[in-house]
Amino acid sequence: MIHVIIPVFNRLHYTINCISSLKQQNFRDFRIIVVDDGSTDGTYSHIRNNFPDVEVLRGDGNLWWTGATNLAVDHILEKNVPDDDFILTLNNDLIVKPDYFEKLLEVYNDNKPCLVGSISVDINNPEFVEYCGLRWNKYTALYKPNAKPSDTLSKLQETTKAIPSDLLWGRGVLIPVPVIKKIGMFDQKEFPHYMADEDFSARANKAGYKSFISTFAVVYNHIQLTGLNGVHKKKGFSYWKDMFFSKKSGINLANRFKWAKKHGRIPVLYFAFDISRIVFSELKKIVLHTS
Repeated sequence: MIHVIIPVFNRLHYTINCISSLKQQNFRDFRIIVVDDGSTDGTYSHIRNNFPDVEVLRGDGNLWWTGATNLAVDHILEKNVPDDDFILTLNNDLIVKPDYFEKLLEVYNDNKPCLVGSISVDINNPEFVEYCGLRWNKYTALYKPNAKPSDTLSKLQETTKAIPSDLLWGRGVLIPVPVIKKIGMFDQKEFPHYMADEDFSARANKAGYKSFISTFAVVYNHIQLTGLNGVHKKKGFSYWKDMFFSKKSGINLANRFKWAKKHGRIPVLYFAFDISRIVFSELKKIVLHTS
């Protein structure tokens, strides 16, 4: 069985679309657990009333992604599920096609035991590959995407059905239950929102589990909703403040420093490379936008 975990905070209409797409799956041995972390838009009651087979857990608004995911994982493991079960982390702003579970399981069965991530595309431009895994340098903090800018979804699918990845994002990751039993939960203390997914895959890799991206297990992503996208119209002081200090930012300085200490081979040097590269990239965007 696949236990699907979807942490949510408001945005009910996206949650409805996500659940509806899951219910169209060809592979039927699954259950959905939504963790409603303090929504104020009626998420809890709507799901309870309209999707009675979906289990809903409640948070107080302070769980964030990692705490919400851990709440559901703990709930699943309390039931003593068998070791051939899986946990799938998914975001509510994603939709999938009916063969999604099948494609994840195909790659798992070809490479087991392992973790299998999804290829992410723009829901408004499905040939645009937002993410298909990456290679990561533990010394220089260089993240190199597996896909080149010219790679479309069709092109990647013509080439291979599975791509090795050094780290995995949490937007559609199939995790065998024994992995969690061996390495533990997501790191809620150090990474309450961002980077807990990558940290988990890095720890799994250290424990001997490889990570792959299935090019046919596609999640259709509302890219404009991710992180701070759409929050700031201008890149003024508030933008830079939120980018470096907000929990909603993947570039949060505290998170990057904790990551450097935990996974960088030379932590101080790693952190310096990491932040320098981020600042340079942001400044480059500003220059290109104004030129």
